[in-house]
Amino acid sequence: MGNYTKTFMNEADGAGSDLGGSTENLAEPAGGVAPPATGESWLSALPEDLRNNPTLQDTKSVEALAKRFVDTKSALGASIRIPGEDASDEVRQEFYEKLNSSVPGLMATPDLENPEAASQFYASMGRPEEADSYRMPEITAPEGVEVNTDTAESFKSVAHAAGLNQTQFESIVGEMTGQSLKAQEAAIAEHEAGLDRLGLEWGQAFDSKISDAKRIQQEFFPHLPSDMNLDVPSLRAFAAIAKQMGGEATGLTAEGGRERGGALTPTEAAAQLDEIMGNREHAYWKSGHPQQGAAMAKVQKLMQAADPGLNTGMTGYA
Repeated sequence: MGNYTKTFMNEADGAGSDLGGSTENLAEPAGGVAPPATGESWLSALPEDLRNNPTLQDTKSVEALAKRFVDTKSALGASIRIPGEDASDEVRQEFYEKLNSSVPGLMATPDLENPEAASQFYASMGRPEEADSYRMPEITAPEGVEVNTDTAESFKSVAHAAGLNQTQFESIVGEMTGQSLKAQEAAIAEHEAGLDRLGLEWGQAFDSKISDAKRIQQEFFPHLPSDMNLDVPSLRAFAAIAKQMGGEATGLTAEGGRERGGALTPTEAAAQLDEIMGNREHAYWKSGHPQQGAAMAKVQKLMQAADPGLNTGMTGYA
C-alpha cells in the first residue's frame, strides 16, 4: 500500500490544502496490517488466523494482552518440568524435591518390593521403630469377663511387618479383643443357663452331684486344672461316672466309714416314691406299724426331692 496521507482541511476557505507541508506520513506496520480505525477492536489489526483464535476473544485490549503475556511468563518460570522416561535418577530426585517444596505433603508412590523404600514409607506413615512400641488400646471388659492380651501381644510383630501405624494397630486389636470378649460373655451366659437346667434336673442332689463330678475330675483327669469350670456336658458325664462307680476305691459314697447324705435327683426321688406307693406291704401303708412314722417322713422328703418347688403339709397317704 505504500504510504498513506492524512490531510487536514483548511476550514477557513473550505478548500483542501497542504498546511505548510503539514501532511503526516505514517509507516504501515510490518506484515501489511493497518492499524484499526477509530472505534474498531484492536483484533481487527491482526491477521485473520490470529484474529479468530478463541484464545484472544476475551482479551479486550492490547494492555490486557500484555498483562496476560507477562503473567504467563511468570507462571512458566515457576513451573516444574516433569522428567521424561529417559531422565536419570538424579534428575528425578531433583524433580521430587522441587515438587515437595512447592506442594508440601505430596509423596511419590513407594516401591514396596524394595525393603528399604517400603520401610521408609511405613515410617513416614507412622509405623513405630520397634514392634514392642505399639501401645495396647484401653478396653473395658464386661463384668465377669477377663481381657486376654496374649493374642494382641503376639499380633505386634505381624502389625510391624505389615507396616501398620499406631491408629491402625489399635483399630484391629480393639476389634479382635471386642469379638473375643463377646464370645466369652456368650459362653459364660450359656454355661450359667446350662447350670440352671442342671439345677432343675438334679433338684436337691445338685450340690452333691457337682461335688461328685469334681472328684471324678481330680481323681481320673488330674491334667485338668482343679479350679477349671467344667462345662455342663462334662459335669453330667462325670456325675454319671460317679454314680456308676459308687464307692469303689474312690471315696465317692463313703467318707470316714459312713454313708454320705445321698441326695437324690427329682427322677430318682420319683422312682423311689413309685416303689413305696406301689408296695402295699410297706410300713408307710400299715397303720400302727412301728416304722410308719419314719416311712411317712421318708415319703415327704422324697416328694420334696421329686418336686423341689413343692411345699406340702402332707403327713401320709394312709
